[in-house]
Amino acid sequence: MYLFSPSTYLIDKNVLDMGPVVAVSAALGFLLAGWIVYDSLCGVLGNRDGLLGICVGVYVIIAAWLACHVFAGRAAYLITGATLATIMSANVFFVIIPGQRKMVEAMLKGEVPNAIYGKRGKQRSVHNTYFTLPVVFVMLSNHYAMTYTHPYNWAVLLVIMLAGALIPAVLCDAASRAGVVVFAGDRRVADVWRVCVDHAEGGCRRLRRWPVRRRFAWPILSRSCSSGARRVMQLTQR
Repeated sequence: MYLFSPSTYLIDKNVLDMGPVVAVSAALGFLLAGWIVYDSLCGVLGNRDGLLGICVGVYVIIAAWLACHVFAGRAAYLITGATLATIMSANVFFVIIPGQRKMVEAMLKGEVPNAIYGKRGKQRSVHNTYFTLPVVFVMLSNHYAMTYTHPYNWAVLLVIMLAGALIPAVLCDAASRAGVVVFAGDRRVADVWRVCVDHAEGGCRRLRRWPVRRRFAWPILSRSCSSGARRVMQLTQR
């Protein structure tokens, strides 16, 4: 709707006077640039989680500020949220799922899977965990005109997203303190389970290897993991 009626939804001449074609191109450019910049940061700083997190946070601040100085307030909020949502979706389709499939395929062949796929998948899953609530909050904020019509709407947007990111941070910290039991039936099953838990929990929970009978692990594995992982479990049960 925003892209098909840019003069109504995207453009605010008090913010920036631009034509419909420019507005639509800028909106699509935001989504594409968001993924390119984010993926590039992960490629360069992938081994330094702390610095990567700071750089991603700075980029989100810049993107939010820029969107609020280019588009109408409501559109700026939606485009910022859509940029994060695009990053989340791309993480799943281009990094997490392909990496998990490669690890499972290696296990099925009896090979040692490349740990880098699990590390990247976990890292992107953690980022998606922190992006989720900011995206939801940004979308909901459009029902409250006092947010996007505020003279410092970009600052309000950042506060909303910060609040959304802090909630999973607190929950993940509480989960890690509580601890989670992860089974290790035999080597192959344990490795598959760790891959699945890393993706399902977003790396939030502390992994511990405790021996658990397979009949207890199988119902959990069958619900949580890919068909390839379940196949490995079935092979080990024979």
